Amino acid sequence: MRVFLFWLCFTIVAIWGQYLLPGTDFLAAGLVVSMQEQDRSRTLWLAVPWILLQEGMGNLAFGMMPLLYGSLALAFYFGRWLFEARNILFICLLGFFSGASQAWLALTMAGLQGVAPERGAVLATALLQALLFPLLWLTAQKMYARFVTRHAQRVATT
Repeated sequence: MRVFLFWLCFTIVAIWGQYLLPGTDFLAAGLVVSMQEQDRSRTLWLAVPWILLQEGMGNLAFGMMPLLYGSLALAFYFGRWLFEARNILFICLLGFFSGASQAWLALTMAGLQGVAPERGAVLATALLQALLFPLLWLTAQKMYARFVTRHAQRVATT
């Protein structure tokens, strides 16, 4: 139950953060934290509503977020062969990958819809995403460890 409440609160705070910084993806860092915990079914159950929320909040046709989260998951699983999953360098590379993927997919999907977005704004948002991602991940990781992992360890020892 504690895990469910954590992810529910995380989702609410992330949506609020995305409202304050439009174009950034606060939920992607949570997806990486969930993948680090190596519970694939939980990651899938988190990804589905997050994709639907992101697609509903966005202004592009459906398809960008499944591609973005799918590519982020692939980058995580392939990168894990080279790096420790919680290595800050690896997380910074994932942040760069997330920002670059977000820019490329936004420009591609907008082009498919016949919309001409301002490239400077898309690239600025991608840079913000790349820089913000490690900070978001670190915050989510610390909060998860504090509210879920430590509590589970205390319950197991009693």
